[in-house]
Amino acid sequence: MDPEMVKKAIARQNTYCEGRKANAVDVYTNFLRMLNLRWEPPSYSGSANRKAAGGFIPHL
Repeated sequence: MDPEMVKKAIARQNTYCEGRKANAVDVYTNFLRMLNLRWEPPSYSGSANRKAAGGFIPHL
């Protein structure tokens, strides 16, 4: 898939919140990494928040 088309497809998803768009970017980034490819991913507010938080840690 063409990275530019993926960026546009994610941006056009009106039903996606910023966090869901950030998840889609992360998934595509990991897919490309598996194929030893790279891209310049768009930045969504959800991705910065997750990285700063260090991930989800459930309370037991």
